[in-house]
Amino acid sequence: MDQHLFNEEVCLLGAIFQDPKAIFKVYSTLSPKDFHFEKYGFAFAAMRELAKENIQIEVFSVHDRVLKNGCNYLDKNELFAIAEGSVSSAANIEYYADMIKDNSNRRALLGLGGKIKPMCDNGEKIEDIESKIYEELNALGRKNNEPKNAAESIAALDEMIQQNKYAGLPTGINALDRRITGMRAGEMIVLAAPPSVGKTALAISIANNVIMSGKTVAFFSLEMTNAEITTRFISLNSQVNSRSIINGTLNYGDREKILAGVKRFKQTKIFIDDSSEIKVAEMRMKCSAIKCKTGSLDLVVVDYLQLIESGKKENQTIAMGDISRSLKIMAKELDVPVLCLSQLNRGYKDGKISLFNLRDSGNIEQDANQVWFISFPIDFAKENEKDKCDPKHAKLDIAKNRSGEKGVVDLQYEAEYTLFTDYDYSRLNKDLRKADADGFFPPDV
Repeated sequence: MDQHLFNEEVCLLGAIFQDPKAIFKVYSTLSPKDFHFEKYGFAFAAMRELAKENIQIEVFSVHDRVLKNGCNYLDKNELFAIAEGSVSSAANIEYYADMIKDNSNRRALLGLGGKIKPMCDNGEKIEDIESKIYEELNALGRKNNEPKNAAESIAALDEMIQQNKYAGLPTGINALDRRITGMRAGEMIVLAAPPSVGKTALAISIANNVIMSGKTVAFFSLEMTNAEITTRFISLNSQVNSRSIINGTLNYGDREKILAGVKRFKQTKIFIDDSSEIKVAEMRMKCSAIKCKTGSLDLVVVDYLQLIESGKKENQTIAMGDISRSLKIMAKELDVPVLCLSQLNRGYKDGKISLFNLRDSGNIEQDANQVWFISFPIDFAKENEKDKCDPKHAKLDIAKNRSGEKGVVDLQYEAEYTLFTDYDYSRLNKDLRKADADGFFPPDV
């Protein structure tokens, strides 16, 4: 018999017998399956059920429930011995629970090794084996969420009001932040557009604003390489044309700017992963590793949703629904906003994009807390009106926002730096300025 495991499990049960209310301290964090000795797992399960039903936890009620649940090898006398002979204090119950949970995880890891060997022997793909490992490790890392005292949320809200802060993480684009009040932790935000319209550029612009404020970002690029993404960050930080960097056609002034931009960028906390085949479970593990390494994680960017591996053979819509739900769960468990890029289908005209146009939508619309669509008015203008359009003018349509305003935000795109910023209304003539969807006019210039 493993004596220390026996002691911890007996001590926890004894503490509950001594003070039945103590079970609520571990009710959500500990499972009957975490117990090494099955009969004690049955006893703990019985105690949880009795507490839930508001029935007194004592030897007779626990023994009756254990028998009812199918365990006939936990003697009533043993329960009496645990209840009467225990010297454990209810004050230490969380310590016992942590030890039981820790040992449970260790047994699960040993079991994982046993699962991997036959997969290797059967010649399964390395990617599938890795995915299984990540899924199992994710399951170990998940904690059962206990309901939070409302006072905690009120305290956080009060701090936000006192410091005049946004409710969420600022994007660094003022007009957008005023609308959405920042990107909230635990939210999934979908940024959608057709190919080559600027999804990645906007995501990089927001990520850059975040890291330049001292925050930590994980950037998963399933389409572009690490070098390509890094080049874009260097371009917008140095204000040097990205094509000149790629082509090597730099003058002396450009080189000085790049050196300064690289210096700033190297001081930031951004982690770029360019794995072209990756599943959400693997993303979560990598994000958890970043959080452990740096002590923080403030934003996750995924570029883009339709390229994520699902590991399932169903049709694309069902697969995207599973991926979307997994991303939403990841955002909640990591307690960070996840900005996920998505393609649009081509069933729209004249720039009128709706939630229906999300490609292979599945549950994307349902899971997302916010959905943004980006477009350029010049792309949909009639030929005789294109000369009146500003080629740098982009519109970001906040089509869904569970926690704030919907509406359209004007952005400015500096193509040479692949950079999005707030729109400079001085670029428009007064007679061309029009009210936005809510009736607000741009400021006079």
